[in-house]
Amino acid sequence: MQDSIVANTAQKYSSLGLNHLRNSWISMQDSIIVYTAHVCPPLLLGTDFASPQSAVIRLDIPVQVVVVVFVNPFFISLEKHKKRGNWSPSTTTPAMPKKPASGMMRIAIAGAGGLAALITRELSRSAHAILVLSRTPHPEFEAEYEDCQVAVVDYHNPGTLQFVLQGVDLVISTISGVEQLNLIDAARQARVHTFVPSEFEGALNHRPHPNNDPFDNGSSGALEQLQHWSSSRHYPMRYTVFSCGIFYERFAPGGIRTYNIGASCRLFNQGDYMIDLEMGNAELPQANAQGRPIQISMTSAEDVAHFIAAAVELGIDNWPREFKMRGARYTPQRILQICSEVRQIEFNVVSRPYSEMVDWLDYYHTQNDEDRCIQMQHLLQTADGRYTFGDTNLNELVGFEPMSFRQWLSRVWGPAQ
Repeated sequence: MQDSIVANTAQKYSSLGLNHLRNSWISMQDSIIVYTAHVCPPLLLGTDFASPQSAVIRLDIPVQVVVVVFVNPFFISLEKHKKRGNWSPSTTTPAMPKKPASGMMRIAIAGAGGLAALITRELSRSAHAILVLSRTPHPEFEAEYEDCQVAVVDYHNPGTLQFVLQGVDLVISTISGVEQLNLIDAARQARVHTFVPSEFEGALNHRPHPNNDPFDNGSSGALEQLQHWSSSRHYPMRYTVFSCGIFYERFAPGGIRTYNIGASCRLFNQGDYMIDLEMGNAELPQANAQGRPIQISMTSAEDVAHFIAAAVELGIDNWPREFKMRGARYTPQRILQICSEVRQIEFNVVSRPYSEMVDWLDYYHTQNDEDRCIQMQHLLQTADGRYTFGDTNLNELVGFEPMSFRQWLSRVWGPAQ
């Protein structure tokens, strides 16, 4: 009896174009047979697939068969691309290829904050299928960006993450901590080709040892995990870090928090980092520990997203371990001069020698002044060269001229009233 039901069911599904049904019997009760399937069902388009869910289909065969169908959100996006002609036969299977086919890729962006939104906007202009992973629904992404799907995920549920990432070629993360570690493992299990960790800002070779890094926030653990999976003999997962220096948005009205970026760095309010352009105050590192000038690489978040999208168009097979980009590189003193010229005001400036910053950090520790400790640590990290680098291999590869710091500053601030 069951064999005939399976045959009838398979025939029914074949006629509907569901050729990748993989079933496993769960129960048979009161002439109702239940089984699961991971399929690409065009008949279910239009259903809400914000997270892996079940849909019940009743088939008209001798006994009632209830099919529980779990739908990968990417199949929905891929169906749209099929209609637009951006489709290849290899995309009809949930299995992850060893490397992405040329042309359209499937890209997952983890996070729905300001940087993730900018990256989504840039990539949605391409032919690629975009999936945004978020802890909460974000209907505005799907409304604003064509061919973008949003999947509500629990980063502490490895099985769900792995399922959602089936068929993904590239993961771009804007989350950190344990959630990113879980995402890395799930991506490897789903056989994702390339992973971009949330390592924006400072270059890798200018970071302190993890034991002495006040802003590690799980970064070293993520990089170790990625290194481990990239050297795996079976299904190695490549990874690439995008380094951009300091975000221009740290100097924006209201600080970087107004862009919903950088919450993990704990310096996100206006004036937290070196210069308060509204109040006209500045606290600058004078020089590094050897007394030499300090250089700071900087890029706008908008241009970072543009650089990432341009790198994707180059193809991900030959990405290096690290891409470096920037829109400007200045000393702290030159940054202040540009701020003064754009705002047309004189700033009250405190210039800190290196040894003085060390002494102030010790003092703030004894006073349990966490906010000032963080500010002073950022000044010391800046003096130590965390946010500077010479070569910019991504700038050289893409035909894109990033916005200068002066242009950006004039756009968001302008002269003081």
